[in-house]
Amino acid sequence: MKNKEKYVMKIVDISCDGKSVAVDKRTGKVVSCDCIMCGNCLFDGKHGCNSRRREWAESEYVECPVISKSDRMFLDYIKEEYKCIARDKNGELFLYRLTPYKEEVILKYQRNLLKSLTGVKVIKT
Repeated sequence: MKNKEKYVMKIVDISCDGKSVAVDKRTGKVVSCDCIMCGNCLFDGKHGCNSRRREWAESEYVECPVISKSDRMFLDYIKEEYKCIARDKNGELFLYRLTPYKEEVILKYQRNLLKSLTGVKVIKT
């Protein structure tokens, strides 16, 4: 599904009001161009809004990942030395000091740069 298909109703509503479509790059929300500053718009750039707007409309829609409240609380408590967090296909959670990469469904990592969080319990207070 393309962005123009995902956001068709919002795009039509904004266009029917005689305004241009914008996307707030901080939130990913489709808004009217006059509702945000150019610097916050995904289409702001040296090549012009219209060409970047068309490019966005024709590109594939990408679902934004959602982090649960409990995962967010957990991330607030881990040491700053860990830069990435990922779940494997079995749902186990791992912390990484360096960004892992996926290769043939196996997350590769350098020795001593990974911490398994299997069995770690997060208690809400």
